[in-house]
Amino acid sequence: MSEKNFHNFTGNLLFEKGFKTGKNINSMRVRLPKPVSKEFFELIASSENFESWTKLSEKLSCSRWTLGQIKLGRRTFPKRAFEELLEFIPSDRKSYFLSNSIGLGRSWSIQERWNKKLSELRKKLKRRNSPEHLKLKAKLCAYLAGDGTIARRISGKQATPRHDISFFPDDLQMAETIKDAFYKMYDKKLKIMKAPLQNYYILRTTSKTAYEDLIKIAKFGTHEWRVPFDFLKTAAMKSEWLKVFYDCEAYVGKRKIQLQSVNKAGIQDVKDLLENIGIDASKIYEYNRKQKNWSTNYLLEIRRKENLKNYLKLVGFNHSSKKAKLNAQVAGMAESG
Repeated sequence: MSEKNFHNFTGNLLFEKGFKTGKNINSMRVRLPKPVSKEFFELIASSENFESWTKLSEKLSCSRWTLGQIKLGRRTFPKRAFEELLEFIPSDRKSYFLSNSIGLGRSWSIQERWNKKLSELRKKLKRRNSPEHLKLKAKLCAYLAGDGTIARRISGKQATPRHDISFFPDDLQMAETIKDAFYKMYDKKLKIMKAPLQNYYILRTTSKTAYEDLIKIAKFGTHEWRVPFDFLKTAAMKSEWLKVFYDCEAYVGKRKIQLQSVNKAGIQDVKDLLENIGIDASKIYEYNRKQKNWSTNYLLEIRRKENLKNYLKLVGFNHSSKKAKLNAQVAGMAESG
């Protein structure tokens, strides 16, 4: 069979098998089932035209590593490379490999690797159920309730939704704890950026796995966030959630720690959680701002020496300045009796 006739033959057969080419037939890819692929490369290696894998990779304009990945079934063949490799196959076996080849769209190899990565991470998440991992999830949920956003978005011509997660802490120590927790939980390193001309930091990522994992635990959003009581099974998880939420939302004043939110149900949840671990809190106060269009704010305070000491002992702060203020106040209370 002449080279011209061979390429006509392979092109026609691949087209019949589903390789509808569009504008560029060479953007198509080919996959061979593993047992077929093994025999395919064994025949190539035994061909009298075969010199070495290095020479072959040069001919195909790919690296030895890429060729090795194709041999192992971890990557797919560009259609042109598959046709060139078929030249090493005995003529009576070519139709066998063509008939067993699977035609794939241009983006298939990327999508397949991405799906595989997602699958592997989801399996890891199922195994990450130690007390320490559960505390990390409680921490991240509290950060999102206080100083974060989580959303599924489709914008413009985008075909698939984005799963955006963002954090906006105003303390570098908090930003570092978010970065550490997210990496330990979801294998993603977040970059800490200082907001231009603002007194806070930004950490952003897009992660479908993290989004799906976190959104099933709790409700988020300025008016919708709630304490995830069903998830916070242990005292350590409850304390961790409170510590992080207070890092984000609390004000440490003279002999008091104050929370303020437009979410009354959420504030009631916090009060219930504090009392659940043995910390007395005030009643919830309403505060209406002068601006008519602004929402009513709800205030919750921890006051009195014993309650503040209890909070420091059972919960505490990660936030550096709030931690310093509360430590100084409690120390002063101890000296004054």
